[in-house]
Amino acid sequence: MTVTDAANLGTANVTDNGLLTVATDSDWTLSHAVSGSGNLNKQGSGTLTLTADSAAYTGTTDITGGVLALGADADGAVAMASQQVNIHDGAMLSGFGSTAGDMDIRQGGTLAVAQTTVGGNLHNSGTVLMNQPARSRATSWW
Repeated sequence: MTVTDAANLGTANVTDNGLLTVATDSDWTLSHAVSGSGNLNKQGSGTLTLTADSAAYTGTTDITGGVLALGADADGAVAMASQQVNIHDGAMLSGFGSTAGDMDIRQGGTLAVAQTTVGGNLHNSGTVLMNQPARSRATSWW
């Protein structure tokens, strides 16, 4: 399933046992409950902010464009259940929270977090910026 705006989901909860692609050039928060063993692919130049409810899926997270933000502030820190997070060239993971599994920051990818815990191994070929405030495309250095 591919969505480009929160309105595409209505008020439904999402059971992701395949591939959920979020392709957005605008900034929005995914507040719907997302569970299951499927994968999430973040595409487009916008910022997608996950909440605790929307980060319960256990599959792979691929950030291929824009920013995937974990929560809006320290009080809203998000524990991602994702077992593998891949940050691709030109993409960023930001915010407050943790991942359950491994993280691979590929060449040209950026991890810019205020605070985070990686539940598995961290492989870095990109850029890691710690103690950074939550970022969006509007506040990044691109």
